[in-house]
Amino acid sequence: MLFGGTIIFCDGAKIDGDLVHTSGTTFVNGSCVITGSYYITSSDRSNYGEGNLIMTEDNGYLLVYGDFKINTSYTLTSGYLTAGTLEVKGNFTQLQNDMYNSSYNFNASGRHKTILSGNGEQIVNFESPQYSGFNILVIKNSRAIRFTTEYRYNELDMYYTIDFVDGGRVIQVDNYHIGDEVTPPAPPTKEADNKAMYEFKGWDKEVTSCNGDATYTAIFEVTYIEYTVIFKDADGTVLSTNTYHYGDTVVPPPSPSKAADTTFTYTFDGWDKEVTSCNGDATYTAIFEVTYIEYTVIFKDADGTVLSTNTYHYGDTVVPPPSPSKAADTTFTYTFDGWDKEVVACDGDATYIATYTSIKITDNTQAEDFTASDTETTPPSDTSGDNTTDETKSGCGGSIGGISIVFICLTCLSIALLLKKKKYA
Repeated sequence: MLFGGTIIFCDGAKIDGDLVHTSGTTFVNGSCVITGSYYITSSDRSNYGEGNLIMTEDNGYLLVYGDFKINTSYTLTSGYLTAGTLEVKGNFTQLQNDMYNSSYNFNASGRHKTILSGNGEQIVNFESPQYSGFNILVIKNSRAIRFTTEYRYNELDMYYTIDFVDGGRVIQVDNYHIGDEVTPPAPPTKEADNKAMYEFKGWDKEVTSCNGDATYTAIFEVTYIEYTVIFKDADGTVLSTNTYHYGDTVVPPPSPSKAADTTFTYTFDGWDKEVTSCNGDATYTAIFEVTYIEYTVIFKDADGTVLSTNTYHYGDTVVPPPSPSKAADTTFTYTFDGWDKEVVACDGDATYIATYTSIKITDNTQAEDFTASDTETTPPSDTSGDNTTDETKSGCGGSIGGISIVFICLTCLSIALLLKKKKYA
């Protein structure tokens, strides 16, 4: 805000932003605030202006949040700044104008008070400190105030800054005079996090009466939270149980194994989730890759010839090959009679051997040839005139017309027996 003329600050007045007062008079008759900087200079702030500041009322209070700069041709004698309070939080600069001999343009006296209370570095510069200066100077920024030139005051009221800090956060800041009793804030609390629980144990040093600027830092006793990490086998058996702090590296137990059964073999394939650094209670369960066991089932013929070879899983239905056959020999014929044991669902490696029923070969039984004994002996005689044929002479052991006499006799006997049987029927 650029202004030339008379300004009367009454109680409660407020100017947002900067105020550049180029000419005229500013009267402070109550409590008022400038949220920016206050310049009593030329309009471009680089040269002198023709404005002035009058504070003669005890209730006059002007708070400037920014810089205060005075460069005016007016010579403010002790009658202009005699009461009230000017508080500045920014830099304080007094410049003189040699043309108008304005070395006295900030010459406070009486009950006038200037408070320097910046929150950061605050630079104070007087171009003519032998003529201009403070009356009552109150310093509340003892840590960061910096005087770049000589400065003058009639009375110094030095405050020292006492901070109470919790984890880098200022929880209380107060100004004290030397020897004042320092009052700490209520004990701070710190909520538990994933890592630990915290209990306030006091301050990093004993809190004493003020003997200068000081910072007290809260101290907490740390109790680390213990987290339980369990590793289990696939059947629920606990392999390991350990406690860790948040962020610790979790160490798995040795890789477990699982015995094969009749159906599968098992290979350890890791854990059911990624093993990470500890971030809370956790349970990990082993997982296994499952591989079917292949069983071999062989069917053989009776002579050992392999009829079929197949692989099965446990419990599978075993399928025999087509029934084999066996050629007859001179003594027997053969009929397939099944396998040497019952063919059951696969329960392991197995060999089955064909079995056969043998049947003996039989022909029509031939009558056993025999020679009848002569019952009487015929002496030799002259046979020259005998007409008896060779067949008659041969008796039962001979033949008639090439047909065995024995056969003829047996046939006749059979006919006789048949006729006799018919007679008595």
